[in-house]
Amino acid sequence: MNSIKTLSIIIITFNSENQIIKCLESIFASNLTKNLNINITVIDNCSLDNTVRIITEKFDRQVKDKKLKLIQNSKNVGFSKAVNQGIKNSKSDFYLLINPDVFVNRDTIKNVFSTSLIENFSITGVHMINVQGVENGSYFRFPNVYVGIFEFTNFGKFLTLNKWHNYFYYKDSEIKSGIVDVVTGGFMLIDHRVIDKVGYFDERYFMYLEDVDYCLEAKKRGFKVGVSHDVVTHIAGASSNNIEKTDINAWLESRRKYFKKNFNIFVNLLIQPIFVFDAVVIYIIRFIKTIRQNYRK
Repeated sequence: MNSIKTLSIIIITFNSENQIIKCLESIFASNLTKNLNINITVIDNCSLDNTVRIITEKFDRQVKDKKLKLIQNSKNVGFSKAVNQGIKNSKSDFYLLINPDVFVNRDTIKNVFSTSLIENFSITGVHMINVQGVENGSYFRFPNVYVGIFEFTNFGKFLTLNKWHNYFYYKDSEIKSGIVDVVTGGFMLIDHRVIDKVGYFDERYFMYLEDVDYCLEAKKRGFKVGVSHDVVTHIAGASSNNIEKTDINAWLESRRKYFKKNFNIFVNLLIQPIFVFDAVVIYIIRFIKTIRQNYRK
């Protein structure tokens, strides 16, 4: 690295008061190369808890020193739109998306940045593990029809061995470092050249599969997506602390949109009715559970 590079770290928060302090502290404690200047932008999607207050009080000095910028949305605009806000608000050579429930080690950012340059990865991810040390969805293959049917719905639960779950999560091949189809938006380093050619994240995705879609668009334009050997801690499911209803609605809508956008009409004639049937079953089960819970009260 002969010249100084700029890196914008973008964190999207929503009810993240229990994680954001440790996340930001781990970033500020990072051991960075002198050739890398970073700035951090937190986009808060109208949190209902103390996320904003905690950031402004705990990191007041960093805000005043302009090392940390906090943008507050008046409503929850979703992940993709908030990420785009962060990118538009910070012109940089690289952009790093980090979930507020991800904690980096001292050398993680430096190592991942170096890997992206050495391996010529335009989009780079890491291995994300939970507090028990188990990896939890760091990188994926692009979904095919079988993944859509047996991984994106409940039909896979009827299989003794879900081959397509293993296929989607690369569980059929151990990857330490190298090229993959997709890395999770929970930790995604993006070269600005990808933004220049691909554009911003598709804001039709409120939450879920926007990272898969973006990596697909990047691959179509010849960019390399890879995973570094580095490890970060991810408290799965804690990044938003959303109501379950919001999560399930966003997921059902995202899977429908992904296949409608990226597959032909014949595939969609097959899979969209399956998605509808699966959604109806999910809502019926949820309705029954709600009635039972109210009855017990």
